[in-house]
Amino acid sequence: MSAGRLRMELAHYRLKFKRPFGIAHGVRDGTDALFLRVTLDDHVGLGEVTFPPYLPWTASEVEREVCRWAPRLHQVHGTVNAEMLVDLLDDQPLTPPCRNVLFMALSDLLSRRTKSPTWKWLKAPQPDLRQPMITLGHCTLPELPQRLAEMPRFPILKVKLGTETDEALLPTLMRLDDRPLFIDGNQGIKDIDMMYRLIDIAGDRLVGIEQPFSKDRNALHAQLANATDIPVYGDESIQGMDDLERGRQYFTGVNIKLLKCGGLDRAVRMAERARAFGMNVMLGSMSESSLGCTAMAHLGGLADVVDVDGPWLLSNDPCKGLEWSGRHLEMPVGLGHGVDLVSSLEFNPIGA
Repeated sequence: MSAGRLRMELAHYRLKFKRPFGIAHGVRDGTDALFLRVTLDDHVGLGEVTFPPYLPWTASEVEREVCRWAPRLHQVHGTVNAEMLVDLLDDQPLTPPCRNVLFMALSDLLSRRTKSPTWKWLKAPQPDLRQPMITLGHCTLPELPQRLAEMPRFPILKVKLGTETDEALLPTLMRLDDRPLFIDGNQGIKDIDMMYRLIDIAGDRLVGIEQPFSKDRNALHAQLANATDIPVYGDESIQGMDDLERGRQYFTGVNIKLLKCGGLDRAVRMAERARAFGMNVMLGSMSESSLGCTAMAHLGGLADVVDVDGPWLLSNDPCKGLEWSGRHLEMPVGLGHGVDLVSSLEFNPIGA
């Protein structure tokens, strides 16, 4: 990759929700994001990373980190495959969000240059998106009918719990909507007896439970996992591969997120390792646009369930990728991630 032909640009963008999005960590109307565009000859690669306010990184900090790393790319010449890209990124320590956005953009660029979709370039199985979820954030009982009416009917309804109204809301929700349920506590459920009551209410419609208790109470997660056949997925407790090694003692599944693990290649390794442990695998998202969610969807062949619903929660998605057919999710046809920018972002050259 010759320095004279290579161009890297960054854009800050505020992704906005259609409705305020409430989880146990709080309520917000949007999420800051950083987009990276890498151009080489006629090929363009795109990357995205988001910054929910409860995580320890900011867009400005990651921008500075990308800019410090960028000169290393100009030293690379010739064809770069996935293994070489991993070596290039791991030659020095990078924070997970920085590594994620770099790997996403560069894998998009390099797979397009080799005329391959990202999943094939990464040597992953062909994506299987038959079990996607759509997320219902915290809401009041009077809001439920309208909120459900606004959402596409993905096969599984993921409901954010962790409030004092959980036991009243769940039965009402089940009367209004007949889909299988996935409960996500985001560490907000206080005790295991409450979780047992919620499981009883959901009954045989419950297909998964995600991080009901705080990450410093993993003994409760282990107790829950041993008491039910429903998969109990670790999220906040399992950030990367090291956490996965420990987390298999407490959870029967893992929710893998690009922002936390540091990129698509690491997500592949985590999914394969979790399978070797006999754990269920979920592909998650962090309110990304169609770019980040479609990139993650390329790994759908490694997962039991996928949670890449960001594009349907946003009012200003700047990209086009995954599509909902009314019956299932469809991957875009094309090379790389298969994602196109459909809105103008204010990209600034790195080093300018």
